[in-house]
Amino acid sequence: MSITRPNHVRIRSWGLTLVLTMAACQAGYAAQASEAPQTDPIPASDEYTEAGTTTSGGGAENATANSGMYDTDRKVVLTDTDQDGFPDLTESLEATNPFDDTSYPGSDMPDADEAGDPGFPATACRSGYRQAGTRLCISTNVHNAGTYANAIVSCRDRRGRVASYGDLRYLYVRTTLDAAYNPNGRWIGNFVDDDKALCGNKAITSNNDPDIGNFEGECNRFDNRNYWCAHDRF
Repeated sequence: MSITRPNHVRIRSWGLTLVLTMAACQAGYAAQASEAPQTDPIPASDEYTEAGTTTSGGGAENATANSGMYDTDRKVVLTDTDQDGFPDLTESLEATNPFDDTSYPGSDMPDADEAGDPGFPATACRSGYRQAGTRLCISTNVHNAGTYANAIVSCRDRRGRVASYGDLRYLYVRTTLDAAYNPNGRWIGNFVDDDKALCGNKAITSNNDPDIGNFEGECNRFDNRNYWCAHDRF
């Protein structure tokens, strides 16, 4: 004699089986997770030193050890296939070959002194400035915020000029001081339109950052922003 269970009994039986199965799966996942090595996530922070490691802890050390550097604007780990010190992304944006260690930004225009051109004898940097490459001196420290017009006067008083796009580009290509001169939010010494001046709109947080050629934007000259002064070294 066969017994047919009511539908509500069968449903409760299937539900109990499903619950037990899910519990077993969760226990298995928990066991696997406890055995897996723990890694720190790469923080979405711009607190990085020139070498690409964070000054506040976190996982950037892992990114540096494994691949090279971490781009805080794009939130990606940067690789350097040809090991020439310039990440592949930087070389792609700068139209150089990321697979050739003799091709990198600035490689097609050697320093005049390195090329054997005696040029003019270089003088020492003025007080308050540091040498950046063969022919540039730039403020040792960033100056207090001011309007663009007042930054011009301040730098002239210091026998210099507001550090321009050209000055910063030279520093990024010819030195390893990139991260110490992050332009983001700071004046860049060029007027571009009526009441408009250049200012930094990208964060440069590591040497040879992908943004070393495209870090400028337009700002109102009445804004209060920090800046550096610069003068030529000759």
